[in-house]
Amino acid sequence: MINNKKKLVGYVTNSNFNEKIIPIPFQNILLRNYCKDNNFTYVLPYNETVFKNSYSQLITLINKLDKDSAIISCSIFMLPENENHVKKVLKLLKYKKTYIYFLYENIFLNSNLDSKKINFERKLAKLNNVFFNDDQFKRYLNILLNKS
Repeated sequence: MINNKKKLVGYVTNSNFNEKIIPIPFQNILLRNYCKDNNFTYVLPYNETVFKNSYSQLITLINKLDKDSAIISCSIFMLPENENHVKKVLKLLKYKKTYIYFLYENIFLNSNLDSKKINFERKLAKLNNVFFNDDQFKRYLNILLNKS
């Protein structure tokens, strides 16, 4: 992990991400424990508004970060879905010389390379969702599992 920051500010959401909903108190516990285990000061998060595809709190959070702070979040799927919005977030991160660390995927966002990796991971997850939710595949899997 990049350890040039002393404080990690949480970024959590009430909205679902990657078809999952994790209660905010549980997100806070995960983020706080990570910070404690890795000698960071955990700063309570800004909650994102419940409106779908709203990332105003994330933009505000990045703009308010001081030089000793970065952001920690549970998943890359909490980022905007729109690639241009992700580019805007990345541009702000570069300007502020900071990053977002995503706990589940163990990925940082602070460079174009990180952005490409995140984009790849998100596309891969979508393919997995399509594959495993395909009715024909489910029927085939059911037949295989029920064979004795």
